[in-house]
Amino acid sequence: MNISLGQFERQHGVNKGTASRKARDLGFATADGLTPEAYKALLTEFNIDTTAQEPAQPEEPAQEPLEVTVLGTCTPTMEAPTFNSSVALARLRGGSGDIAAYADPMAAIEQALSLFDAAESAMAADLAQRQSLLQQTQSAARAMAAKAAQLQAQQAEYRIKSDVMAMLQNQEQANLGELLGKAAALAGEPS
Repeated sequence: MNISLGQFERQHGVNKGTASRKARDLGFATADGLTPEAYKALLTEFNIDTTAQEPAQPEEPAQEPLEVTVLGTCTPTMEAPTFNSSVALARLRGGSGDIAAYADPMAAIEQALSLFDAAESAMAADLAQRQSLLQQTQSAARAMAAKAAQLQAQQAEYRIKSDVMAMLQNQEQANLGELLGKAAALAGEPS
């Protein structure tokens, strides 16, 4: 017959929670108390000497209460009502119970989420296209600015060289005219 953990605690001074854990660690179930094998194993584990103590006896169950039967003086004369097996929740709620609800909200959500995903993809693609166009425009503007600066420098150089060449041309033309005049005079031609 099993011994309760409470009785083990009272007899040997070992907390019943500690005894229960140790019994489970040793592989014994304690839901129905301690079996004689579990009891002996715990005595060994906790080094409890039982030679001076009287052996543990299972608690005697209290004397079973006397079962009393009461005979009634009342005889049923009415039939119990029968009930419909359906419940009208609208009556319990106090209204029709109609609520605004979609028949399949998850299908609508899935469509909306697909639309959101498509919009996100379209925005990302548009931004990528705009970024590419901006980079091309920036590259073209930098190239144009560099070419314009180069042309401006060349224009300044051209103007200076052109003015110098015109001045030199005029000088050389004047020298040539003078030399041709001298040559004509030597040849006896009137100037």
